[in-house]
Amino acid sequence: MESLPANASWDLFFSNVDSVPVSQAVKTSAEVLFMDKLGFASPQEAEGMVEGDILPEQLPASLPAKAFCRRVIRSLEVLHHAKRFKTGALMSVGSPSASLNAHTFSMNAATAAAAMASPSKANDVDVQALLEKKDMKTMSFHLMPEQCVWNELMAEVELAATQGRVAFSYIDLTSKDILPVWIPVDAVGGRFSLDEGNNLEGEQSISTLNQLSRALKTATDAPRFFRSLHQWQASFLRFAMAAVASGQWTWAMVLGHNDVIMQLAEAERVKSRGPYVAILYDELARRQMSRRASKKDPSLDLAKDLLILDKELLEVVYQRLSTVLQAAGVAQDRLASTGVNSSNSGGAASSSGYDRNNESIMAQQMAAADTMARQASQASKALMQQQQSMMEKANRMMGVQAPPEAPKGKGKGKTNKEQKKDKFFEQVRAKSEAKKKGAEGWKGQKW
Repeated sequence: MESLPANASWDLFFSNVDSVPVSQAVKTSAEVLFMDKLGFASPQEAEGMVEGDILPEQLPASLPAKAFCRRVIRSLEVLHHAKRFKTGALMSVGSPSASLNAHTFSMNAATAAAAMASPSKANDVDVQALLEKKDMKTMSFHLMPEQCVWNELMAEVELAATQGRVAFSYIDLTSKDILPVWIPVDAVGGRFSLDEGNNLEGEQSISTLNQLSRALKTATDAPRFFRSLHQWQASFLRFAMAAVASGQWTWAMVLGHNDVIMQLAEAERVKSRGPYVAILYDELARRQMSRRASKKDPSLDLAKDLLILDKELLEVVYQRLSTVLQAAGVAQDRLASTGVNSSNSGGAASSSGYDRNNESIMAQQMAAADTMARQASQASKALMQQQQSMMEKANRMMGVQAPPEAPKGKGKGKTNKEQKKDKFFEQVRAKSEAKKKGAEGWKGQKW
């Protein structure tokens, strides 16, 4: 992306994505995706989008074109972060030296992002001063995110003030800078990944090494996604505390947004689904509001929008949930428990597959309950027959004649309770008669 003008066209941007030029057919497919399907007239309008913003069916059918479009999206994301780091460094108090600023402007976007992503400690935000302003100076250290999160939040606040817009930063809650110490990074998914500080080193140029490092990280890393609502809650509260201290959020906004997510998670739990819909909704909602804030959307009202469930965005969540969970490597059994149809990846088909799978699970549970009820009924009948057989054997041993069975075709006769009652009185009468006969025998005997 070296020497890329501000008003660059898509054709010029495509030519700078790869060092080896691609075919014209691949460029045409990419232009159809970004200009016709997504409606971006220039690369500047598409800055800030990520790969998850595009549905799988929107990508070209050709594999080379599909791979090129994904590389374009990643280049747009890198360029967006590079510009934000540059502007934030220039506008913040105690910014890096002019030589560093001049150096970063002469570098390409990827190198500038890498350079500005690790500012010196002298430029760090005074966290304690921010906490004292919001009456949170007694906040425990282990409840705070890392320093880079504070720097990002305050850079956005200062940048928004200079541009006359609302400040709202999108922060990845699965980042190791947000996660508490008792939640390891592996617990939220993602395969083996290189640490930020372990970049390649050698005699080659810096841009080449950064490109190789980024390619290796992309090949070995997988997107992260929370496995439980407790994980999301712990990370969200740490982010919320810093967002309130920076002035981007208020506690009313935090509690309102948290209530929306909890309501959505509870509604999914009642339907025997996991918390994944609520977690993905939070991510897309904060990402969408960050983009609206950066574009100066006049209808953006954070105090109102964070407290209301966006039904249109929720429909998008249902459409993308299957793809997101599969990309994050969520276990197949957990994927099935959400009721997501993995074979349907878009549109109404995905939503209807979601409902059909949930109905199938409910039907299986009802069938299992009916089977258990039938087995219990059969066991009860068998036990009753066994008790009746034992009673008949006992009566025969005592010489008591069992009552005659009701004639076939003329009703069932007496109930079991009545038959047991009659048997009991017959046994009492038989014992009484036996005692009388024994007494009469003793009286007639001569000594």
